[in-house]
Amino acid sequence: MGIPLTVTLLIVLGYIVLGAIMFGVWESWEFMEAAYYCFVTISTIGFGDLVPGAASNSFSKADALILTVDGIYIILGLAIVAMAFNLIQVSPPRLCGSCLY
Repeated sequence: MGIPLTVTLLIVLGYIVLGAIMFGVWESWEFMEAAYYCFVTISTIGFGDLVPGAASNSFSKADALILTVDGIYIILGLAIVAMAFNLIQVSPPRLCGSCLY
């Protein structure tokens, strides 16, 4: 059987939206900027035009905690994307659960 392609893509999209909300609040970015950053970072493109913590002139313990959570988000996101590629590669893509080939 396998997991449908739509479920796999929704998990990745949901993770990007969750990160966009998180980065939008913490970094005062617009939603689309934050979503762009999450996609570019998790897909390992990494242009470097948006950097978390770059706007802050001072560095506090709260900033260190935020950057730590950001790093965990990135590492977990890379694992989720790798898992998604593996799921798509191992099982034949299905668009829905009731589709029969």
